[in-house]
Amino acid sequence: MTEEGFAVTWSRVRLMGFAVLCLLASLAIVACGGGGSSSPTTGSGEESSAAGESPSSGEESSGKETAASIPPFEGIEEEAAASYPKPKNGKYSLAFMNPQGGNEFLKFLSAAMRLETEKLGGSYTEVTAKEPNEQVTQLDQLVAQGVEGIAIFPLDPASLEPEVKKAKEAGVKLVTIDLNLQENGLEGLMGYESQVLQGRDYGSYLAARYMAENLEPGAEIGGIEFAIKVPSIVYTIERAQYWSEKMGLKFVGTTANKTDDVAGGEPAMTQLLNEHSGIKGVIAYNDPSAEGAYAAARSAGVTGLLLGGQNGGSEARAAIEAGTQTFSIRLSPTSMGKDFSWALYNLLQGTKIPPTVRSAEPILMTKENIAEVPTWEEELEKEYGSSE
Repeated sequence: MTEEGFAVTWSRVRLMGFAVLCLLASLAIVACGGGGSSSPTTGSGEESSAAGESPSSGEESSGKETAASIPPFEGIEEEAAASYPKPKNGKYSLAFMNPQGGNEFLKFLSAAMRLETEKLGGSYTEVTAKEPNEQVTQLDQLVAQGVEGIAIFPLDPASLEPEVKKAKEAGVKLVTIDLNLQENGLEGLMGYESQVLQGRDYGSYLAARYMAENLEPGAEIGGIEFAIKVPSIVYTIERAQYWSEKMGLKFVGTTANKTDDVAGGEPAMTQLLNEHSGIKGVIAYNDPSAEGAYAAARSAGVTGLLLGGQNGGSEARAAIEAGTQTFSIRLSPTSMGKDFSWALYNLLQGTKIPPTVRSAEPILMTKENIAEVPTWEEELEKEYGSSE
């Protein structure tokens, strides 16, 4: 876990005088106190490794002035439970409603849930949908098949609400992901008995902090969001703007990726450059958008931009190593899948569980630390001896 403080250049300190120097010193002590408790712990309750740390400050790494202050992370994610209780073994039938087939992140989430369920002695089913109405039908079918617990990644939570109610009446246990990003209680969970948070807010904090530590105060940055207003993605970019501005940067606006891939990231970046030619960095909602942004910037003859995405899968790792992406906020689908299994087993065994649990802490992955950050496949191999 990183310590937070204020990055102030020595030249500015000398100009401020002795009294201001003392004040800054006292503030730094307050910010760093408590063992660096400014960011959430991992899903296991342990502090994050040094692999998740970004450069200590732009002043030290580049010799140029950087944003005036880096506040500690504060948010509902750090208040959420670190994990569910470890359940007992049992022969339960669980299912995962996957919102998108072929997605690498969701592939490893589902693999982790399946491997953990089988380890506990249960059976696992997975269904994949392409649109909300298909999920409505799938939920009805899973209930009719006698599945006892279902983890749902909803495309449209509102459209599933009537079916969620019917499933609960049938005695099926239900958990979800990133449904209520404003509070950690049961209120707002729309009938689900618990949710897993991916760490969207902390991930946005890490992205903004990297920008602030490596750009001058007031530097302009922008964002790339998804054209479909998925609540958790909207929240990610909103928090990126919040933290960037709080750290002394100027967040000038966002454009949208219409196709959710590299090709869609290029026109989004072109539009951003046309509207804000002075931007120095971009925080994108996913890694393909960041890669598309690089291609667009190169075509426009713009270099030296900081380009960050989110997920941290194999494509991001390759882009970072190739120098076409500056960083990725590496999320942990493997811990989320395990959380789903534990949550449902606990509910089926009558064990009370927290309404919200945070997954393992996001890691800011750059070329400097990428070798220290395990791949999702390596995590599954380590825990289960297999990633299949």
